[in-house]
This record gives sequence, structure tokens and C-alpha cells, in this order.
Amino acid sequence: MEIIRKHAHEEKSSVTVEFDGEGGDVVSLHMKKHDGGSLNRLNAEDKAKAVMVQIATFDLDPERTDDVRTPTAQDIDSTDANDD
Repeated sequence: MEIIRKHAHEEKSSVTVEFDGEGGDVVSLHMKKHDGGSLNRLNAEDKAKAVMVQIATFDLDPERTDDVRTPTAQDIDSTDANDD
């Protein structure tokens, strides 16, 4: 998918980043703001990219339901430490 436009929508408790593709596809990532966190519409794109890389590389066997888990805030925050 070739990205032709990116935009972030900031709300009181969350930020949504949308990546619009050339063919009309849209990938949207909704991220919750945490108390004391620094997530805002200006840095949300980088955070969204890091989360999508984690999702893309997360090895899941569709036949095993025990592989599926909800990422914790610690999982997502660890991407910030790797961005340096």
C-alpha cells in the first residue's frame, strides 16, 4: 500500500492516526493516552508506526487461541525506548 496522506485526530483521552493509501485503503490506529504520557497528535505518527511494526512481526498461529493476547502499556511503551 502506497501511503498518500497521513493525519492524526487528537481527543481528550486518545489519538487516532490514519494512513490513507493510493487505492482508497485506510489503516487507522486508535491509541489511548495514559496519565503522564506524552502522546499527542505531533508524535502519534511515529508511535503508530512502531505499534504497526510490532503487530506485523507478532508471530501468531491462527490455530492456537492461547497465542492471542492484548498488548499491555508496557509493551507499547517499550517501543519508545527503542526509538532512541
